[in-house]
Parts: sequence; structure tokens; C-alpha cells
Amino acid sequence: MSDELKMSAMIDAFERHVNDLKNNFKTKGITDLANETRLVVFDDSVVVENALVVGEDVNVGGSLVIDKDLVIKGNMNTDHVGFERIAENAAAKAVKLMEGDIEQRLLDQVVERAAATGIDFAQVNVGGQPLVSNGVLSGHIRVTSVTKLGTLSDLDVKGPVNLNGTLFVRDGRIGVNTTTPEMAVTVWDNDICLVAGRRDTNRAFIGTGRRNSLDIGVNQEAAISVDVDGKVTIGELRVGRNRIGFHNQVPGWEGAKGDFILNIDTDSDVLGWRCLGAYRWQTLKISI
Repeated sequence: MSDELKMSAMIDAFERHVNDLKNNFKTKGITDLANETRLVVFDDSVVVENALVVGEDVNVGGSLVIDKDLVIKGNMNTDHVGFERIAENAAAKAVKLMEGDIEQRLLDQVVERAAATGIDFAQVNVGGQPLVSNGVLSGHIRVTSVTKLGTLSDLDVKGPVNLNGTLFVRDGRIGVNTTTPEMAVTVWDNDICLVAGRRDTNRAFIGTGRRNSLDIGVNQEAAISVDVDGKVTIGELRVGRNRIGFHNQVPGWEGAKGDFILNIDTDSDVLGWRCLGAYRWQTLKISI
């Protein structure tokens, strides 16, 4: 065979080998079954044109950038700083959401549930004690803004008391319509001031605190009157069992033995009359 034929046969054999290598490329570590180009190798990068399937672990020396979704079907290492940062960011965003609309919706749901089913205060503790136990409020509740109470069986108040701007209790004294009582008890009614309390050692006082006249009586009728100068007027006086009074003629009413009526008629010599019982009156005359 001539040299030219040998060379041509060698070229044909080489081309067949190259074509066979292209079409059925396979080594101990690589098998190429693609019909089109799927892997492109550059000096600074490697491009995979289709899905990349890795049967074992993948170690990435640099950053891993994912343009689409990240799907994890197995476990995740939660001890790494990266996971901790993800958890912290998620928690911060959750709190931020709770402070807004979600928080309000949760509150609304709690209010609705409480209105529909009530609240079991037996499960509420204050200071380690039940808020309400057998109808008794916890002793840890010492300061409240309660505006209305029912009937109280006992009330102990330490400090000043103001009841509806009318009754004041302060420093061992009681004032009605006054915040500055002058004695143990002071009552103001418009321009009238009544007081009761200690005047001196072993001496009490009941009367007016200002220059006011004073009436003492029953059924809102004065029986004893004291004017501003201290003069006392008594409409009817009974000493012990006997009445002492004044009239201008012999009494015509039934009296008790010993009743004494003075005569106010100065033109008569009759001093007065003493009752002998029932309607019998003895005339007492002036003897000069």
C-alpha cells in the first residue's frame, strides 16, 4: 500500500475515533449522554445550562447566590451563626407585626372571647396569690381607681377623707361643709357655724363658732333660745316634775301639785298661783 493510501486510512481512522469520542464520550469518571451543550467551562467560571444534581455533600468556598426559591427537605444546622441571624431577624419582624394590626386583632379577639364566655379569675394570680379566691380580693391589691362599691362590712381609712365635698375627716376632726374644722366637730350651714368639742380641761362645749343666735328645740320648734349676747329664753320651764311659768290671771288648765305660775300683771297684789292638784290653784298675794 502506498504511503498516500496509508495516510488517508490513518486520517479516516482518526476522524472516526474523534467522532465516536464526541458521540459517546465516556471515561472512568465522566459519562456524556447530552444531545446538546449543557456544561460550559470558562477560565473564571463554569456554566451548567440545566438542573444540577449532586448525590453527596457540596462544599462552597465562597458565597452561594440563589435567584429563586431555596427548598430544604432535610434537617438544618441550627447552631451556626447564620441560622441564628435568620431566627433573630424573623423574631424582630414578628414582633413588629404584632405591634401593628395583628396585635390589635388579637386584642379584639380576647375582648370578644371575654365578653362571650367571661374570664375565670380563679386562674389569675397577683404576687403569687389568686386575684379572687372564694369571693375575697387578693391582699396584694392595695391601690385602685374603684369609683363605686357595694355595702361594706368594715372600712378602715388611714389619712384624710372627703365624701362628696361635704364630709371631711382630717387630723382627728370632722368637718361638714368645711375642710378646716375648728373643734372635734364643726358644721357649716350657709352663714351658721356649729361646733362641738373640748373647750378646756374637763370641759366640753356645744354651740356656735361665730356670732350666731342658737335655738334648741324639737320638731323644728325652739324650746330654748340663746341670742348673740348670751341671753337665754325658755318658752316653758319644768324643774323636776313641776312647771314654772308666767300668766296674767289664775291658770285655767290642769296642773300638777307644786306647779308655780308667776303673775305678770303688775297692777295686782297677786304674786302668783300654786297648783294644789288638777284645776285647783291657790292664790299667793304680796303682803307688805
